[in-house]
Amino acid sequence: MSRPEIVFACSTGTKNLLRLSAWAEDQRLVASGAFDRCVRLWDVASGECLRVLAGHRSYVRSVDFSQSRERLLSGSGDGVVRLWELATGKMLQEFQGHQDGVYHAVFDASQTRVLSGGRDRTIRLWEISTGRCLRLIDATGAHVQCLAWHSDQRRFLSCAGDIRLWDSETGECLQVFEGTGTRFDPSPGVTISAIFYRPPMTALCGFGNRRRVAALKC
Repeated sequence: MSRPEIVFACSTGTKNLLRLSAWAEDQRLVASGAFDRCVRLWDVASGECLRVLAGHRSYVRSVDFSQSRERLLSGSGDGVVRLWELATGKMLQEFQGHQDGVYHAVFDASQTRVLSGGRDRTIRLWEISTGRCLRLIDATGAHVQCLAWHSDQRRFLSCAGDIRLWDSETGECLQVFEGTGTRFDPSPGVTISAIFYRPPMTALCGFGNRRRVAALKC
């Protein structure tokens, strides 16, 4: 078994258990979130922690780099999404409205809007400049585990028990993916924990009592 070349070492203790991480597109930086309620920014080459972003009141479940690599989103169990300036560590914006923990928050390509979803079974579309919620979508009674923008930047995908394609302008559900077998299996106990849009298809990773990767066209 191969071993990692770089180890990013958080301080010891169960409260600092790593929750997730995200790569910047240039692969020079990694951001991580943990149960100590902090976001950490790491240098990939050296493994050095460059900055600690503190302010959330619960564990950090989601981190996402902007395409410019100048800003970072974090979503937390406190129900708040925060926007950070990486160069200074300053918090630029708070997006408040979720009634429970945020599981995923992502920038759109224009870096003017944010999608978030979580334990309160809603998806919210936010305007970055004002922090205003532009749209509230009921995610059909399931926790929203992950979100991904379509390449047209109008539609997006959600994983919340099933996989759905939405119109961000209207809030309309355009398609529900209900395949079985090798394509997609929403069986009890299978949790889809990651979704990535890569034209011309969407790659899905499912974890639970079955492990598989499926691909859907949309």
